[in-house]
Amino acid sequence: MVIDFARDILLNYEEVVTERKLDSLREKMLEEDPCLLQHDFRTKIDKILKSPLYKCLYRMPKPAIHHLHMTATVSTDFLLELTYDWRVLYSKTDNLFKVSADENFSQPGYIRVSKLRNYWKDAQEFDDMLKHKMSLRPAHNHREDHKIWEDF
Repeated sequence: MVIDFARDILLNYEEVVTERKLDSLREKMLEEDPCLLQHDFRTKIDKILKSPLYKCLYRMPKPAIHHLHMTATVSTDFLLELTYDWRVLYSKTDNLFKVSADENFSQPGYIRVSKLRNYWKDAQEFDDMLKHKMSLRPAHNHREDHKIWEDF
């Protein structure tokens, strides 16, 4: 089943023209690289950032509050470096990091990363595990073979 969240939205003339232009730019990108939407996002980022579509979207006004995912904006090496700060906590169960400068901060399942790193046999192995957990999308988990994409 495909859900169309935009079915009740009526576009004015300028919006229709804009939508067609964006669709055209998108199609051109996909003609140039049919695999653009597949595989690991990080291998395609340079091409995306240099594209006319990205330049157009970048210049458009943003009528809503946007958020971003850190794993899509900075390298995992940079994020890993941040985990060496004593204020960073991690929960393997939640696969989430939290930051607290309160030395007495306590939340079930969360342990200071600096302390966790000491429990592991090898700090590099621990860092590799964290980097894997931080990855936006592991290289072996391609869009075309993931169950969620079956309906598209």
